[in-house]
Amino acid sequence: EAHRALAPSYGTVLNALGFNFRQQSASTALIGLTATPRRASSEETLRLRRRFHNNILNVPSLGQDPVQSLRGQGVLARIKVESLDYDAARIELGSRASHAQYFEDFEDIHPDILRDLGEEHTRNRRLIERLLELDPQWPVLVFACSVQHAQAMTSLLHRGGRSAACVLGTTRPATRRATIERFRSNNLSVLCNYGVLTTGFDAPSVRCVVVARPTASPILYEQMVGRGMRGPEFGGTKECLVIDVDDNIQWRNQPATIHYEVLEQEMRHAE
Repeated sequence: EAHRALAPSYGTVLNALGFNFRQQSASTALIGLTATPRRASSEETLRLRRRFHNNILNVPSLGQDPVQSLRGQGVLARIKVESLDYDAARIELGSRASHAQYFEDFEDIHPDILRDLGEEHTRNRRLIERLLELDPQWPVLVFACSVQHAQAMTSLLHRGGRSAACVLGTTRPATRRATIERFRSNNLSVLCNYGVLTTGFDAPSVRCVVVARPTASPILYEQMVGRGMRGPEFGGTKECLVIDVDDNIQWRNQPATIHYEVLEQEMRHAE
């Protein structure tokens, strides 16, 4: 997994296997594969490329827009985007020093803000209303704002007569596996989570991804949306609905959250 190849643990393992990061020609070959070929900053992306001696393998047959080419081949699903508006109040990240510093350090939204959004009644009511409007046969994956938000969404969906469950970092491994298997086998309509299903999770039949957790990180957003991008050639769907919650979060009078249109531009510029 090339995306994590900068981790010290990866370096230790690869050195032990005989790979030399300083020599262009090594006795041990190294091939990196990843669905996210860039890091959070341009500097880290350059370091990632150098780890593989800047040998980037491009496939000429995919042309200038690999994403569209892969969609045409059925490898990736086509995405239909919907913005969920709830007349959100403006949140200025610079209004509190701790929130501004967190954004500067991590280029993302402070957990306190996420928690408050997860407790916003109008927002949650609109979310539940929209989820209950979806076909109950659709496997729907929800990325919540917090642990409590994931639990609350699951409970509210149950009250609405929809089969739902949530998985958290504290969920026992056996319970997590069983819950995910129920979801994969279409015995569970909605699966809610917070911070555990962005990577290492594969359910190709996902028909809708709800991004209820705003983020300013293109990488995190891409990972969330990517759970629904498996196309028919991978046992997935031709089309996946992505529901973006339209939160009004600002940083220096500019939007501080990523939406799918921005991601499309990012992906087209990724090498």
